[in-house]
Amino acid sequence: MSSYRGINNRNPLNCKTNGANEWAGCVGVDELGHCVFAHEMYSVRAACRNLAQYQKWGANTLAKIFAIYAPSDDPNAHNQPNDYAAFVAARVGHAADSFFSLFSDPGGHVLDPSLLADVINAMIEFENFSGLRYPQETIISGIIMYEKDFVT
Repeated sequence: MSSYRGINNRNPLNCKTNGANEWAGCVGVDELGHCVFAHEMYSVRAACRNLAQYQKWGANTLAKIFAIYAPSDDPNAHNQPNDYAAFVAARVGHAADSFFSLFSDPGGHVLDPSLLADVINAMIEFENFSGLRYPQETIISGIIMYEKDFVT
């Protein structure tokens, strides 16, 4: 079995549950609160929902997004949100501290599915190991599920 939590849990984005968000496709929870998903596309769906919510809260740069997504004060992780933001920024060709928008306000429609897929793939790589890429079909399926389930 892989030593990578996200791979083992079919949750390459390491999304957690907190009781308030019962994620679709979550078939279990590990000892640190990460969902174990039936398929990886549910992890993408959950991450899209989280990212859209962070944008609604005013997280309009990659640095602000990852300060929420991977907070440095998480007692169960050694998160480095600035490193995370810089990594994703480098992968998508955008400065970590400049304006960044993935979703429309209001409503939460995905503005650029290709850019969101690139962000998700960069996040998967950062969360797990260098060079990891998930199939584009998995990423797009998760984005479509997010739009179907959450966009108004």
